[in-house]
Amino acid sequence: MTRIWGWIAFAALVGFALPASAADTPVHRKLKVAAINDDWTRTGIVLEPGQLVVIIAEGTVKLRTVNDGGGVGPQGMDNGSGRLEGKIGGATPFLVGSSIAFYAKEPGMLKLRIKDKRYDDNMGGFDVKVLVMKPSEIPPASDVPAESQ
Repeated sequence: MTRIWGWIAFAALVGFALPASAADTPVHRKLKVAAINDDWTRTGIVLEPGQLVVIIAEGTVKLRTVNDGGGVGPQGMDNGSGRLEGKIGGATPFLVGSSIAFYAKEPGMLKLRIKDKRYDDNMGGFDVKVLVMKPSEIPPASDVPAESQ
């Protein structure tokens, strides 16, 4: 009997460790993307084409001595440093900034990072929320009364 419970516990742990896929939508995750991390932060969400993806980021990061005056937000600096970027699988990175909403065009793991050339002297990170849902799960829109427009 103990052996069966051991297998059930193992199966539960493996199940929770697996990434969320389209079958699990809607998916709503909260994570921290650290400025010191020079690799992509995996969200644990595997996207499928056609899914609606909404990403919202808040916070500030400090990037080396160029940014001594204070932090920079998810939009980054004029040269692109410090901005929050996303990537699906091995595709080309795209700007996320403070927020973005899009329909996934290709399948793959959604990953995020803070763009920079050197990471060992950075501090802070962005608090990120990711919402993924199938278009059929989006509630129908209601009309705005003409007198309210």
